[in-house]
Amino acid sequence: MIELINVGKAYPDGTKAVKDITFTVKEGELFVLVGTSGCGKTTTLKMINRLIETTSGTILINGTNINSYNPIILRRSIGYAIQQVGLFPHLTVGKNIDLVPHLLKRDSTDSGKRISDMLEMVGLGAGSLKDKYPVQLSGGQKQRIGVCRALAADPQIVLMDEPFGALDPITKEQLQDEFFKLQRKLKKTIVFVTHDIVEAIKLGDRLAIMRDGVIVQIDSPVNIIKNPANDFVKQFLGGYNFKVEGDTIRIEKIVTK
Repeated sequence: MIELINVGKAYPDGTKAVKDITFTVKEGELFVLVGTSGCGKTTTLKMINRLIETTSGTILINGTNINSYNPIILRRSIGYAIQQVGLFPHLTVGKNIDLVPHLLKRDSTDSGKRISDMLEMVGLGAGSLKDKYPVQLSGGQKQRIGVCRALAADPQIVLMDEPFGALDPITKEQLQDEFFKLQRKLKKTIVFVTHDIVEAIKLGDRLAIMRDGVIVQIDSPVNIIKNPANDFVKQFLGGYNFKVEGDTIRIEKIVTK
């Protein structure tokens, strides 16, 4: 579905944000890019929809080089959700959700049902918030609307950049649980960025752990816990006691006195 081949990003000042990375995201997979701040994970994500252009390598979607697409058309075909949500304050919730379908000239007679279905899907009721404005919403509601907007045009691919990162721990956990169930139902191809190893293990089918612009390990959460590739990965996992029972992972925070 998505393939990055020897992809790199360098800036004019000589900074190499991403260095010769290669990986494939399978259809229907939730693939997590995880690492500390500045490791290149968000840059990698943004190169997939050409918000940032590559300086080397190739990115393919369904076997087609993304550089062959008009970047605006490419972005409209890919769902995108970010930590800051990015809702337009002058548009109602309904119009924010229906923005991309409107730009794609989808049937406007279906927009009301589409909006209601999206709100229902993320647990916000069938249309009860559609006439409100973003300023009238809580942080958790805004984030749910951001997910709705990313999914509203029914894209094959969704990119998510720390979408729950700014939320309080209780709301964050609730949204993670809801999103996990939603993904199991919809089976979208998702590239998800986070710095939170617990979130990555909880949500991801596979994880790519990044450091200094390179990928240090790609594997399933279970295999990464059982067989960390190096000391950095061990350290990144440290602070939590991950107990693996079959395919189930129990997570316990390590409390030091």
